[in-house]
Formats: sequence, C-alpha cells, structure tokens
Amino acid sequence: MAATAAKLLPPGTSRVGGTYAKAQYREYTDGSFKTLKKRGPEWDHLGNLGPALYGSVGDVIRIVFRNTLPFPANLVPTGGLVTWDGPAGSGSGSGSGLKSADLGPVPPGGVVTYLYRVPEEAGPPAGATVTSRMWLYRSSADPVGHDNAGLLGPLIVVARGAAGPRGGRPADVDREVVTIFQVVDETASALAAQHDPALTAGTSPSQNVMNGYVWCNAPPDSLVLHVGERVRWHVASVGSHDGLHNYHWHGHGVELNGHHVDQFTAIPTAAYSVNMRPDEPGVWLFHCHVNSHMGGGMAGVYTVKGPAAPLPASGGGGVQRTYFVAAEEVAWSYLGASGGDQCTSPAAPITSAHPGWPYVAGPTASSPRPAQAGAGGGDWGMGSVPMMGKTYTKTLYVEYTDETFTKPKLRGPSDEYLGLLGPVIRAEVGDTVKVVFRNKAKITCSLHAHGVRYDKGSEGTMYEDGSPPEQKLDDAVAPGQTYTYTWHVMDRSGPGPADPSSLVWLYHGHLDEAAESNAGLVGAIIITARGKARSPSDPSPADVDRELALLFTVTDEVTSSNFMTNLARVDPTLALQPARVEALLGVQAFKDAQLKHNINGFLYCNMPPPRVVLGERLRVHMLSVGSVKDTHTPHLGGPRFEALGQRSDSMQLSPGGLVSADVELTNPGTFEVQCRVAHHVMAGMRAHYIVVPPPTAESGSGSGTNTTESPSAANATDPASGSAPPSPPLPVARRPDGEVTRLSGVTRTYYVRVETVDWDYAPGGYIRCTRVDLSHDSSTYLQRGARALGSRYRKAVYREYTDASFATPRQQRACHGLTGPTLVAEVGDMLEVHLASALTDLPGYAVDLSPGGGLVEAGSQGPCAGGGALAPGESCTYRWLVPESAGPGPADFNTVAYAYTSAADVARAPSLGLAGLLVVAGRGQLVEAPSGEVLPRGVDVMLPLYWQIMDENSSPYLAANIAAAGLNESALGNLKENHGEDGMGATNADAMHQAHGAMGGDFHESNRIHAINGFTYCNLPRPKVRSGQTVRWLHLAYGSESEFHSPYFENQVVQADRMGWSTLPSLMPSTARVSDMRAGAPGTWLLYCDVHHDYEAGMIGQFDVEA
Repeated sequence: MAATAAKLLPPGTSRVGGTYAKAQYREYTDGSFKTLKKRGPEWDHLGNLGPALYGSVGDVIRIVFRNTLPFPANLVPTGGLVTWDGPAGSGSGSGSGLKSADLGPVPPGGVVTYLYRVPEEAGPPAGATVTSRMWLYRSSADPVGHDNAGLLGPLIVVARGAAGPRGGRPADVDREVVTIFQVVDETASALAAQHDPALTAGTSPSQNVMNGYVWCNAPPDSLVLHVGERVRWHVASVGSHDGLHNYHWHGHGVELNGHHVDQFTAIPTAAYSVNMRPDEPGVWLFHCHVNSHMGGGMAGVYTVKGPAAPLPASGGGGVQRTYFVAAEEVAWSYLGASGGDQCTSPAAPITSAHPGWPYVAGPTASSPRPAQAGAGGGDWGMGSVPMMGKTYTKTLYVEYTDETFTKPKLRGPSDEYLGLLGPVIRAEVGDTVKVVFRNKAKITCSLHAHGVRYDKGSEGTMYEDGSPPEQKLDDAVAPGQTYTYTWHVMDRSGPGPADPSSLVWLYHGHLDEAAESNAGLVGAIIITARGKARSPSDPSPADVDRELALLFTVTDEVTSSNFMTNLARVDPTLALQPARVEALLGVQAFKDAQLKHNINGFLYCNMPPPRVVLGERLRVHMLSVGSVKDTHTPHLGGPRFEALGQRSDSMQLSPGGLVSADVELTNPGTFEVQCRVAHHVMAGMRAHYIVVPPPTAESGSGSGTNTTESPSAANATDPASGSAPPSPPLPVARRPDGEVTRLSGVTRTYYVRVETVDWDYAPGGYIRCTRVDLSHDSSTYLQRGARALGSRYRKAVYREYTDASFATPRQQRACHGLTGPTLVAEVGDMLEVHLASALTDLPGYAVDLSPGGGLVEAGSQGPCAGGGALAPGESCTYRWLVPESAGPGPADFNTVAYAYTSAADVARAPSLGLAGLLVVAGRGQLVEAPSGEVLPRGVDVMLPLYWQIMDENSSPYLAANIAAAGLNESALGNLKENHGEDGMGATNADAMHQAHGAMGGDFHESNRIHAINGFTYCNLPRPKVRSGQTVRWLHLAYGSESEFHSPYFENQVVQADRMGWSTLPSLMPSTARVSDMRAGAPGTWLLYCDVHHDYEAGMIGQFDVEA
C-alpha cells in the first residue's frame, strides 16, 4: 500500500493527503453551547463523525441544534425516525408546547429544537439477531455539499426493552463500533472555498476515507477490542457513483442477522449493524475491497487483545484436509478454443463490427506512424496502439496431487467451467485446512483467505501489524519458495442460522491485491455446515445435488502483474521504451481494450457450459473481485435466486462480494447466465448453462406442463383472485421434473402493446423542489443547444390495453410514467400476456416481454413460443404457470417483485423505455380494493418506482432524436463516439465534475437522463396517499456500470425488508425490490436517489401525504 500512497503525494513530501477545512457535528453539555461534551476513549475511532446519538423504540429524541457554520444546515435522520409534534391529537394549539422544528435549513447562528419519534419500524424487527441498528443523521439542506464537508453522524436505535444503564445503549453488547466509508470530493464540499492551498497542494481532492482517515491514520489504539467481547459493529457509507463499497474484516467474521460474512456490498446511505465475537488476537486490517478504494487509502486497523480463544479440541470429529496449490503462469484465451461469439446461434466470428472486437483484436504491434493532431495520448496516432489479442499470460492457482508439485490434479468434465478460478477448497465446520503453497510463478505473491480462522502467520497480507518476523513469512512468498497456510474452520466459518447448508468464501493474492487478482490469483472456498456433509471424504453438502462457482469480474490487464510480460510478447520493441509505455497508458482506447468483462475467465459464452438436470437442487456461489467498474448483477435468464431468505431474479455484487443462492430451475433448455449491467452484457460477460430433462420425464405436448385439469379463465380483477385457495382436491400442474404446483383456478390476462411515444422528461422544465438550487446542474440535461437535445426524446414503451383489439388503453396513474404495466399474480395462477409490437418506425427491431421469477412455460403461441421475439406488426401470446418457487421467500413481504424487459436487446431496451414489474404474491395474499384494484393484503396503495439513468446515446432512435432537435448528426459524430468505458457510467468524482464543469455541454452526458419513472427534477406527477396508509413501493432499476441507487423518502418510516438487515432498498441494474412505507405527517415530501450525482442530475420527485 505504501507504493500506491506515494503516487498520491507531491514530490518531496512524506505526508499522506492534505489538511482540509471540515464541518462537524459536535456535542455540548447544555444549551449554552459553551462546554464541549468529552468523548470517552471508546469513541476515539469516530474521527470526524458527529456524536453517537441513542434512542429506544417508543422514545422521542430531543436535539437542540445550533448552527455556527457560515451556511444554512440542519440535522435530519436519513430514514427511520420522523418528526414529532406532541401527543396524538394535541396539535400545535394544545398548549403542550411540544412541536418539532421543521426540516428546513437553519441559518447561520440559528438555534432550533428537533423532536424525533422512534417508531417500531426504526428498531430491529422481531427475530433479528441484533438489539440495535444504526441510521445516519446528516444535513439535508445540501446533501452533496454537506456530506463532503463532513456533516455525518450515527443515530443508534435500540429495541424496546433492550437498553441497559449506560446511556441507553444495548445491554447485550460490551462494545459498539461505528465506521462510515466515503469517497470525499473536496471540490464539492460546502467549505471548498476555505481550503488552504498551502495545505492541499499536490494532493487529490478525492479522498478515500473511513471516519475521515486514510491509510490507517486513525489515532493509535483508538479501536481496541478484546477476545470474547460482544461487539456490535455499525457500518454505512455516503457518496456518489464511486461510492460502491465492500466492507471486509481481516481475521474475523461478523454475523448479519443470521448470516455469516466477513464482507458485504454497500451502496451509499444504506446502514448495517452486525455482531462480532473476536477470537484471534492481533492487529487486523479493515478495508474496502474495491481495489481503487483500498489502493487510494480506504483502509484502517483494529486491534484485538487477550489470549486466543480455544480451538476445537482434537478428536472432535473434524478432518484435516491438505491441498497442494501452486501459483504459475499459463497462456489463457478469453475466447477459449473457439475465437468467436458463442452466444449467438449459430456462433459468429468477432469482427470489427462486433462490440467485442476491441477486447480481442490482434495480436499486432504498434504502428510507427506519428501522432495525428488532436489524437491525444502522447506520441500515439489514432489506431497505432498495439492490439493484444485474445490470449494473455495469466498467473493462476493450480492444484497438484502432492507436495512434489510434479503432477497437476486434473479437473473432471463437470468442472471445466471453472476456467481460471483456482481449485475449489472444500471443508466442513470443525475441519482444519492446510494449504501447501508453492510459488512457481515469476512474481512474488501470497494467498489470503476469507471466512476461516487463521493466526497472523497465515493471513497472507503484508502491512504493519507488529507481528514478529516468523509470522511475516506468509505475507510474501517469493518465486521458488513454499509456505504452508493453516486455516481453522470454526462455527463462524460455516453457514449461519439463516444461511443455506454451504457458504462460499474467497481466497486471493494479497501482497499487491489489485495486481495479483487481475493476474488471475483468485479461488473459492466452500464450507459446509457441521453434520451436513456427504461424508468425511466428501465435504460437499448432502442436501444439494449440484453447486456452481462463478466469478464475475472486469479483469484489468493493465493493472495485472503480467502487463509488461504481455506487452513484450506483442510488441517487444515498445516494451523497452518506458516513456512510450507511459504515453500508451494515457490512450483511453488502449486502456479500455484491456478490460475483460468475463465469467471465470471467459467472454461471449465461451465458458464450457455446465449441465444441470431439471429438478436437481442447484446452489450457485457467486464471487467478484475488482474495482469501481465491478458493479455486477448476475442473472440466470429466467430462473430466480433465493439468498438471505429473499427471492430475486438478480443478485447484487461489489468487488470482494460473495453470495450463495439456491436456484429453482423450472424449464429445460439452454440458458444464459450474464451480468445484467448493460455495458457488461455488450462487452461479453455472458455464459451458457444447460438444463436437461430428467431421464424419467415423460414426453409432453411441448409446453413443459401437464395439467390434470384446465384452470378456468378469470379476469385479473376477478374477486376470486383475493380469496384463499379452495380446499383439496385442487387442480395441479406437473413439471417435467415431477414438481407439482396446485393451480388456483385463476388466469390473469393482460393485453400489452409495444409502441412509440414522444416523451418529455421534464414537461415543467427545471422545478426547484430541493433546499439547494440545482438549476445549473439541470441545464446539462434539460436545455437544448448546439450540443444537447434537451429533455424531449422519442422512446418505446409497454402500454396496457383493455382487450386484444388494442383499441382502448387501460388507464394508469400519471405517476407511472414510462413504466410498463404492473403484472400481478398469485402462486398457482396462470399468467397470460397478449403482446403486440407497433414499432413500425423501427423496422427490424425485435422485442419481447421476458419476466423473471422462473415462470413455467405453459403453451405460449405465435412468435413468442420457444423464446422468440416479435417483429414490428406481429403479435403473440405468452402463457405461464406461476410456480411455488416464484412466490415470496421467508424474509420477503407477502409479495416479491421481478423485473421484465425485452431480452431481445437486454442491454439497450430498458433505456429505450421497455421495462416493467411482475409482482407475485403468496397464496391468498391478493384482495380486491374498493377501487377494483388488486392489492396485497395489508397494503393500501401499491406504486412502481423505476430508477434509471436513461442512456439515450444507446437508443435506436438517436438519429431521429438528433434530427427532431434540429442538430447536425454528422457534426456530432465525434461527440457521440469520444467517450471511453466511463461513458457507460462515470466512476469517479473527477470525471463527474468534468462532465458538469468545463464540459457542461458534453453531448454524451447530456443524453444520460437521471429519471424516476421517466421524469427528472421533480416533474414526476406527485403520487397521493393518506397519512397512516401502508404504501408498497415497487422498485425497479436497470442501467450500466456504477449505476446503483439508494431510494430515500423524506420524513417517512420505510421498511426495506422484513428482517431489517438494511435501512433502505438499495438497487443495482436489473434488480427489483419492494419496500413498505407507513405514510406519516401530512405534507409534500421528497423522494430521491441518495447517490450524490443522481441527486444533482435530477433523480428527484415528490409525493403528497394527505390528512
């Protein structure tokens, strides 16, 4: 890390970062604000955070707030707590004198008193394994400027009756820790004008901090724990599109409401509270697993003191398992043996017209041509950079049969799909694992494990931890050396009480983590729960038939340890010229071409497809490593996942992320697993898997469903849809794998047409609804000019009609905007969708309607049958059975949401406007409201919210939109193309400010509209609900790299999930989630994405709560 830190320092200095003017919430002893309240030593680690505020469920927290800053500010909880105006019914005229200050900005010198009520939903839910949970408090007067200035603090809510005598803190823990991760953009700080250039010269304005510190610079001994202590660790983050984080603890794991993890994905504003019981003494690293964040200083340490906790007694039934693993160089082809695109049918070569061409073109050496004027990149002319081809030298973990390391252990055919992943290391809780590691590579490297227990001599990571020399040998294993790592598989290493019977962990090189992981030093550890293994010799779980391990990553070959080796192979003359190599690394096109968007090391479906038998119990273990581009949403092309007790058609992964999910396969065929991030689909992060019918399956009629009784037809609003299922005997549907689903007797029918609309994202222009003026930011997206189209675009949408004539549109709320009709069904229903395409102005553009959930094909007709798509003017009928597996999971509400779009063009269709939601309810969980609308039981209003950065640059209507705006398309040619991979989503503060600063009129950025339901800057027609009503928000997101969203509802009580393990329904591309809101005080309130750039770029709306 020291080498990376040095790159951020001005020449001749040894001090990390700089000194900046900051704002801070500080606590005083009383309302005179004369005497600061001292923090106890256990809170020294808070750094620049405000004081930890506590309250129990049912309390009212009174905060007297004085603003001594030179700008207006306030103190507002980010969710959970709501303002309180005295006892119910008292009103402001009751004489009680109890009324909270409003949430508006407090001017400099102002003093107000807030009263915040702590509702039941703000505390840990019933069944949670934590008795306290954290929310953030911040200044909502200017969320971006004030977050970056430092106005953040923790507000910890304790369960009713769980507080102890120490200031209302939870009685069941010995220590609480709070850590906030943030990529601070000092140029966006409200105090930016006060920065002293003498103290900040030469430093980056983008600082990767934990509680305000970088590079382990928190005060020494500010975070000391003890073996056996009951620790509650609260973590959260705030930030922008570079604010995707992965919290990772070395040396210990944590328990997240029944789930065992030592890392997890975090999106800005979401807060989590976990339990830790330290068992191994030492100084341990705690850092963000995103390579660029850790490499930029987002790392700290915590110290554990005391004697080590006992290891399991010998003879306790555990097995010692020994693996012989070498690091060695191999020649690796990202296209396997084919050299082409295997995703198409038939397979196609990757030519210059293919989107994958830049990633696999070559190998050819650089051209000696001189630079062209304006080409950029030093002395490089356009097209003169070397092209590296499909084959690279990689450094991989390779398994051998014994300590001689002479005979590699061959993989069987069923494991060929693992590709460049290292050997899967398996064990059962109670086992001991020894990894005899031989470095047969040319680089010095190490092996660091997640999840398992190890002492300092087996951590495999180099940093200043005070360990004696004999415990540092594991940190760096030189070429030719051998080292044995010892891991103990503790209860915390295996599945938690809410986990499946096996759990995936990661191992990887950690001497230079970014270089080693990009070189290929990555593997999976799978731990089975105690007593759940097949046998002592086979530790795989007995209750699963097949497990798959899939690594999703954007491999950066420039960052790889082998970059110069690969460059010398292609262009040996260039490799000997350091100045030209440095210039080469300034050429964006070259750097983009070195980003390989792969699954297990394969692009474009070249991974050998694993075969699974329909009806087998399948568990998919998903892993990720990488940097800010590694926003991943694995998707199985139809079947749903179940993880953390919830069901979804996509998982959410950040670098270092690990998810073990069970999958219900409902149809035979060849399917595609892919990362549903739009750019990753285009760039080849796709693979096939094959579901074969069981050997005993009877041949059917072709529908895949054999019904013993045909269900009766019923309209989607039939009152029977809300009734409990009839008593047995029931009609049933039997799948080819023998699985039986009881039919409800209801067919829910929808008539949907794909049609063109001329859409205005801001029919009211810029509407100021926020406390900070965003009109300057809005001009980039809303004003038409010589290099900007303005807010009007032609789009395509799904629209519902009353019948198959498609003559009468079915009315929907204006706030639904672009979002397609919400399809609603119960488990056991038949879902029938009549689809027509009216896109006659896009000849040749095929569309379909592909929902998640693993619906069972039940006799679709027309071009849709067999997964086909519609040409303009065509129509078809989908018919699906809604199986038990599509219904809510144990941690879901009584409905679960799945996304639908057109799989015929899944990367571009959502930005075109083709997206909607499928809602599946449990049996008997739908009722008909007085309005005739079908709603989940206990829900008064159900509304969709579609969060997306609409990338109009990718639209097939782009030429038509340019012409409609009166612009010259040929003159815009360079502007349309002059953006690298960052064009798919800005990934750092500098890039975002460039887009909004000197390049405010940039054509590409102006066409990326940050919308909710197709509206921006508070143009969303305001949904209206009544105070006290339960509102079920249906969240949907699509998009590309670094496009994740944090839905926030001002002054409302929102539940993101039934288990309460996160404070908001965070979203990544191609995900759908639900959240419940109990509408609070009457008024007009904000809803927005709490990712900074989305907020500034207009992903903001309002809703009305009526009395």
